[in-house]
Amino acid sequence: MKRFNQKYFAAGVLIALLSATIGLRAQSDDPGRLVLHLPASLARLATKVSRVNVDGPLLQMAAANDKDPQSRQMISRLKGVYILDYKFAHPGQYSPAVLHGIVRQLHAPGWQIIVSSMDKSGKQAWIAVRRNSEMITALAIVSAKPTDLAIVNVVGPIDLSQLGALGGLGGLGALGKLAGPAGHPALQHR
Repeated sequence: MKRFNQKYFAAGVLIALLSATIGLRAQSDDPGRLVLHLPASLARLATKVSRVNVDGPLLQMAAANDKDPQSRQMISRLKGVYILDYKFAHPGQYSPAVLHGIVRQLHAPGWQIIVSSMDKSGKQAWIAVRRNSEMITALAIVSAKPTDLAIVNVVGPIDLSQLGALGGLGGLGALGKLAGPAGHPALQHR
């Protein structure tokens, strides 16, 4: 058992050292896009990794093929949808430094954290928006559980009341639950 714990401790230290460089990497060309250069070792430790990177021509093709006019309009204005989801067999297989490197970006100028949550079981979540004077220009959702780390980053003009329209892109339909009446975030206890 001691050998098992040492192995995960060593892996955690390695991930922490590698992920410390996340904040030092060059920022994306679009200030709404999070820098998600996570260490390759994180994927090797995970039991399942899901990635969605839809931007440019693929995003425009998705908009053109959408039959719902409201959805088509919202998708056509977006610059990109980026999702990373890691599932782990055991708690503690990803370093808190990885999570810190992602969440630190949500504290950058222009971003506003509108929801943050933490409970005693180790579940943590953040929802942040990036705004200009007129509208929301990016959305970020970070969810961390002891055996799961998920990041959603939607870049481009966003009307919170239309978030459910993204349901066809990588299972993002649940985003519609974030929008309450008149596009105000609805905080639901789950």
